[in-house]
Amino acid sequence: DAAGEFEDDRARIQPGDMSLLIVDNDAGFVRFLRDLARQHNFKTLITAQGSVAVSLAQEYKPTALTLDLRLT
Repeated sequence: DAAGEFEDDRARIQPGDMSLLIVDNDAGFVRFLRDLARQHNFKTLITAQGSVAVSLAQEYKPTALTLDLRLT
């Protein structure tokens, strides 16, 4: 799971925070999106697994998400 490789903000998300769910396994792109999101005051949730993404979306109800459509 990419969350193990990349620090995300799931432990710091509070009600009312804007959040971005990043579903991708490309390390460089994940870092780019995470850093850009944080610059725009979004907290991030990161995973490379579709099943984990569904669970994160249900639990945290992110404001936005990015999804690698070719995720293997």
